[in-house]
Amino acid sequence: MLAYALGVPALVGFLFVTLCSRSDPGQGFFERLFLGIGIGIGILTFEMFILGLLRIPMTVTLISLIQLATIMVSGYFLQRSGMSVRQIFGPAAGRRDSRQTGNSLLKQLLVLLLAAWILAKLLFVLYEGFYIPEHTSDSWEHWSLAAKFIFYEKGLQLDPAVEHFFGRDYMKIQRYPLNVPLMQAWVSFCIGKASEVYMKIWNAVFFVGTVGLLYFSIRKRASLTASLLAAFFLSSVPLLTYHALTAYADLPLGFYAMGAMVCFWEYIESRKGERAGTAQLLVLVGACTALCIWTKMEGLFFAAAVSAVMVVYFWAKRVPFRRLAAYVSPIAFVALPWYIFLFSIGVRVSYGEEKMVEETVTRGIHLQVLPVVLEQAFFSPNFNLVFPFLFFLLIFGFKRIVRSDLWYLHAALLLVMAMFLAVYLGTENYRWVMNLTALDRNILTFVPMAYCVAALTSVELLRSGGPR
Repeated sequence: MLAYALGVPALVGFLFVTLCSRSDPGQGFFERLFLGIGIGIGILTFEMFILGLLRIPMTVTLISLIQLATIMVSGYFLQRSGMSVRQIFGPAAGRRDSRQTGNSLLKQLLVLLLAAWILAKLLFVLYEGFYIPEHTSDSWEHWSLAAKFIFYEKGLQLDPAVEHFFGRDYMKIQRYPLNVPLMQAWVSFCIGKASEVYMKIWNAVFFVGTVGLLYFSIRKRASLTASLLAAFFLSSVPLLTYHALTAYADLPLGFYAMGAMVCFWEYIESRKGERAGTAQLLVLVGACTALCIWTKMEGLFFAAAVSAVMVVYFWAKRVPFRRLAAYVSPIAFVALPWYIFLFSIGVRVSYGEEKMVEETVTRGIHLQVLPVVLEQAFFSPNFNLVFPFLFFLLIFGFKRIVRSDLWYLHAALLLVMAMFLAVYLGTENYRWVMNLTALDRNILTFVPMAYCVAALTSVELLRSGGPR
């Protein structure tokens, strides 16, 4: 049943991604699979949320039937589009960049070492993920206790007369989105018990998905060596490995944020070819952005950044704004029911922003956070050298970046970082920066995004002659 718990959402997400990227002949099987794993989990948990709103008891049978219906709908539209089974489950029809690694012994040895290290790391994470129980109090308080509550209640418990209404006393902060506890509850439903080990295996799966998605998205555009290097550096981030073995929401949020960047770049590139930009790819960007919101409160920062950059892109490229509906629809579909629900039960949504102006006026800007943030981002070993490398790219490749579409990716990343920094500078949340309680975890949410932007920028700059 554990394989079933993992396989069903993976199939749902794979078919959804295939449906939305069917106009891209270079979208390979594994790229669609790795992106589909995360999206499929989001589809599954949101369907469970709807069941909870309707006060229908959650059971494996009922959730499975809904998943089956989702599979059938996706399969119907894929069949209507003319895609054969071989096209759906086969390799990509072609690559945009088919350059192969040279035949020198040194390059072959480097490829072999990188591939072996990445494979060993993925196997280690999966083994430990299936072996180590959840052990962090923060995870228990915010997500795993909520998952157990949902499992034993077989729903969200929305009867106001009940003592633990909507998980009160089980959810430390009720306004936190439900993607993580619901994905844990789904595994518990499938195996018939709330296992402290298996209910958190999703983060190990997200780790594999994050590394795999980065590798295959770069492989379409660069050599095997370059793609393996990108995957190697991302997979070797120590804090990313730690989060793969705990049930925090930071790694899933990082996956969705990176997925939004990958799909956004696919859309940008599609407009340079014969497809002239397909609305289906915008649906994928919107789906990843919506699932940022559905995973963690900080997902609103990513949604705001991607949306702002998307509007600027449409304006600059003279794309009709009505096409933004394909991007906005998934976000509205997920965010509106969630926030309307929170409003209806009297749960206040905030991240400290509503007091930002008042606190800034009365207590001033907390400039003491700046050296701490810079030290952690640039000199901490937790993230390797991705931020110094990005800084290097911006300095030496500035002209090429601003004259190309790469600047949209950099703008989205910088906007996310700026929003986190504004909260640190203007509110009492600066305390969690000074004691490092939340800073590294907050940075981790955009680390996969940073690696994606750095890798894509490097590929494009090298293709056009290097930084100038």
